[in-house]
Amino acid sequence: MLKKLFSYAGDYRKNGYLAVLYILLSVISEISTFYIVYLLINIIIEGELTLNIILYYGVAIIILYGLKSTLFSLGLDNSHIFAYNTLFNIRKKFAMKIKKISLGTILTKGAGGYRQNFVDDIENIELLLAHGLPEGLPYFISCITVYIALFIVDFRIGLLSLITIPIGIIAMGGMVKSGTEKQEQYHKSLVNLNNSIIEYVKGMEVVKIFNKTKISNKKINDAIVSYRDFTVGWYKNNWNYMAVFQSVVPSTVAFILPCGLYMVYNGTLELSVLLFCIILALSISTPLLKLMNYFPVLHNVINKIEKLEQQFDQPEIKVGNSDNMVKSNEIEFNDVTFSYDNTQVIKNMNFKIKENSKIGIVGESGSGKSTIGKLIMHYWDIDSGQILFGGVDIRDISLKELMSRVSYVSQDNFLFNMSIKDNLLIAKPDATDEEIIKACKYAQCYDLIMSLDDGFNTNVGDCGSKLSGGERQRITIARAILKDSSVIILDEATSYTDPENNVLIDKAIMNLTKNKTLITIAHKLKTMKDMDNIILVDEGKLVDFAPHEKLLNNDIYKNLWNRHVRSLEYKFNVKEYYYG
Repeated sequence: MLKKLFSYAGDYRKNGYLAVLYILLSVISEISTFYIVYLLINIIIEGELTLNIILYYGVAIIILYGLKSTLFSLGLDNSHIFAYNTLFNIRKKFAMKIKKISLGTILTKGAGGYRQNFVDDIENIELLLAHGLPEGLPYFISCITVYIALFIVDFRIGLLSLITIPIGIIAMGGMVKSGTEKQEQYHKSLVNLNNSIIEYVKGMEVVKIFNKTKISNKKINDAIVSYRDFTVGWYKNNWNYMAVFQSVVPSTVAFILPCGLYMVYNGTLELSVLLFCIILALSISTPLLKLMNYFPVLHNVINKIEKLEQQFDQPEIKVGNSDNMVKSNEIEFNDVTFSYDNTQVIKNMNFKIKENSKIGIVGESGSGKSTIGKLIMHYWDIDSGQILFGGVDIRDISLKELMSRVSYVSQDNFLFNMSIKDNLLIAKPDATDEEIIKACKYAQCYDLIMSLDDGFNTNVGDCGSKLSGGERQRITIARAILKDSSVIILDEATSYTDPENNVLIDKAIMNLTKNKTLITIAHKLKTMKDMDNIILVDEGKLVDFAPHEKLLNNDIYKNLWNRHVRSLEYKFNVKEYYYG
């Protein structure tokens, strides 16, 4: 485990080694002061104390304590340099790993779980790297050295000094056992709390609109109370163990002093030797207590590291580098089967989308429409079959090449917390102002942007919170237009636009995609008549692949179309309006 951690440190491993060395020398300096005190007591007992001796030993003690503080400070400086650079490298590796995991897997886990890994779990490792390792190892060496010295001075005193160790180990074992049993539950409780907080904040608008503060508050309160009760209960189980551990472990002198005095009384032990042993026992109490305190920390951190390693070991989405082999934008599904949470969502699906064609995907809710679009975007690896892009399996194409060819606009639009212009430049970093303005005019959001105080420099807020849903939608459409990809996938992309702009945006999209492949996923079937072909899916199966007129002969599609027509014809019959 330590070897693995040091591998993350890179060039900063030397700081870890220096930290251990400095703190070891610091501990030796501290123990040396106890030895000098012993020598001074002997001189006093023998009646040979002089002013020069007081000055000599006093200066030595001051120097050693100065060395102890200086060396310890240098050790902590190096240990923190080592620790935080190691954490940086671990976070960097974790961020790179997330990029290689399928997007579907990431969305399934949720923000709370990844926040727990990325922030809390990695941060907990700092305690081991900055303190546990550089301090624990020197304390261990100094404790062993002192115990050996006690056994050399007097075997009986050495045995007496060990009495507290079994008691401490028993108490420590109780805490470790409790931690082992409850660590997983604690982790789940914390993830649940994180997810509840995120949901509470993001859903605040809906909560206030529908006046559901009681339900919302209850959910987050339950999560907080559950976390509180669990952690407090866990601590209560450990309080007795902790009390025994903290009080008994450093009390080595409590056994050495009475037994040692009895030996001196019987003449089997010199008083000076007893004094030396007592001083050694006093010198070991602090390192021993700190060392024993690191054991539960070590166990907890090892658990965190194992969880992170599990994340690092997650299967990565299969990608290749066959970029130059992609010669067209034709898309083909060959016997594609895909399961989500052990449930088949797409079942043995076969179809071919010709380059520059206009394709619609329709079906009942939950039939697999959006999943088809996301599989084309390589959100997940399929269970079996092939998805070909330009005749090449998408698992053999790099994500960079695939994403350069495909734009995806969903109903769940997302904007980063920065200016509108910066959000648009994500699609094309080298875009000119003229290109940006043109894309915004096509997406019917140019006038909206110019009406804002800072225009294109307006900050949209967290997740675009400063804009309405329709405004965010138009800007994300403009971003897709600016990207100018060969294949455009629209997943309910105009669901939040107002009626006035909806027709204009649809017309703009159709004009812009004359020489492109357009895939439209929709519940509303108003644009399906203009499609070259329509993919009709039902319960994950391909029912038909044909134009609108031909599909009207299919009962499933006819039912969808008739419901669409009835929705357009629906009118309110208002007979009377009363002003109260």
